[in-house]
Amino acid sequence: MTTTTTTATLGGAATATTLLLLLLLPLILLLLQLALPLPPVPLPLPILPVSLTLPLLLILLLLLPLLLLLLLLLLLLVLLLLLLLLLLLLLLLLLLPTATAASAATAATAATAATAVTPATAATATTTAASADTATTAAAAAATAAAAATTTTTTTTITTTTTTTTTNNNNNIIIIIIIIIIIINKTATAAAATAATADTAATATAAATASTAANTTAINYFYV
Repeated sequence: MTTTTTTATLGGAATATTLLLLLLLPLILLLLQLALPLPPVPLPLPILPVSLTLPLLLILLLLLPLLLLLLLLLLLLVLLLLLLLLLLLLLLLLLLPTATAASAATAATAATAATAVTPATAATATTTAASADTATTAAAAAATAAAAATTTTTTTTITTTTTTTTTNNNNNIIIIIIIIIIIINKTATAAAATAATADTAATATAAATASTAANTTAINYFYV
């Protein structure tokens, strides 16, 4: 930043000096033409008549102190710029050791902080790993317990299903036996009823036969 400012200042001073010299160049050439007995040289300005020479000389004589003052001011400006450059160099030379020391102190502080942080980081990493192992063990135990519970539930379900099936089968067998007994009883009752009916019919037939025989005998006896 300082170097840029110095360069800009020097460039501005050089530009101002160049412009001033360009403005004063016609006057300087006119003075040389009037003062030196040289053959006429084509100049950018027209040659003035002799009647204007004395007033111009007087004007130039009056302007010379001002020109000299301007030159002195320019020289002083250049000297001030040089002094500023020297001061900036001195400041840089003075600040460099301080900056180096500050950089070294910062590096030492950073190294100390890194050294102090490393054990804490290692301890934190160990704690984190232990926590992760504990969590993994707990998860494995929970999974084992869940598997055992699932196995127990499955076994209980199978046992209950088997017991229910056996009970249902026994009940079905009992019902079938009862139905068979009922059928046998009904069949026996029907057979007994049929036998009784047959006996009654046979008895009635026998009685009818006996009555018919008696009647026949009586009729035969009557006719005889």
